[in-house]
Amino acid sequence: MSRVDDETFNMTAYDTTTVHEDNNDDFMDAGFVAQQGLMELLQNDFDRVMKAGMARIAFYDMADSIMEEVDSADKPRVLSKEENVVKVDFGKKQ
Repeated sequence: MSRVDDETFNMTAYDTTTVHEDNNDDFMDAGFVAQQGLMELLQNDFDRVMKAGMARIAFYDMADSIMEEVDSADKPRVLSKEENVVKVDFGKKQ
């Protein structure tokens, strides 16, 4: 995606999957199906896409600020942080 102006962007997508030799017209790559679904949502439910994007940005901003607080408190030890799951070792005494 590339920015055109405050309200507009361009999107370019490339299919880098392997071409199947059997030429089966019934077969569709998952990437192609997902791309068509994204295009459908962008075209017909843009408000939902924007709300979901803003929610995701807010979630990760909040998660980062919480992780900074946890790290600075130096009490619990963060074992791992993946997506929306944070594993923490609070020590033996709880």
